[in-house]
Amino acid sequence: MGDDAKGWAESDEVMGLAFTWVLHGGTCPEFAAVKTESIARKPSSFSFAAAAAMPLVSLTSWQSLKEFADIQPGQTALIQTGAGGIGRVVIPMAKHPGAKAYTTCSAGNKDYVCSLGADHAIDYNQEDYGATLRGLEPAGLDVILETQEITTLPVQLSSSSTGL
Repeated sequence: MGDDAKGWAESDEVMGLAFTWVLHGGTCPEFAAVKTESIARKPSSFSFAAAAAMPLVSLTSWQSLKEFADIQPGQTALIQTGAGGIGRVVIPMAKHPGAKAYTTCSAGNKDYVCSLGADHAIDYNQEDYGATLRGLEPAGLDVILETQEITTLPVQLSSSSTGL
């Protein structure tokens, strides 16, 4: 452990991202050289698998919602597959600044995504989500976050406020 690693012990369980020229993508071995600002203590309630997934999922969610979409209070967002890895992180992120979050999911996940903060969960197996969204937001949505497939793009574009 380096001299600059103040407040850390070798026995600390950590999670983080190792963006270096030595480690190109993927996951790291049991030991890796990283800067302390790139890690956080692993919550005791997290498994190591959850801790390995959370940093990149969170970064992707933040970049999508805040850096690219710049979601603002009062705006509306469709978050596709709200029970998925990105969706379960993006829904609370969208709600935090005061946006309205719509999401798609299976019927069995409706309660779950609503517990994350979704204002309206649409069962993609039973509902025409494009028609549902146009009924709920006639002026269209401000942000559409697609995490699965491009085949749904025409429906999403017809649900956007700009049509773009």
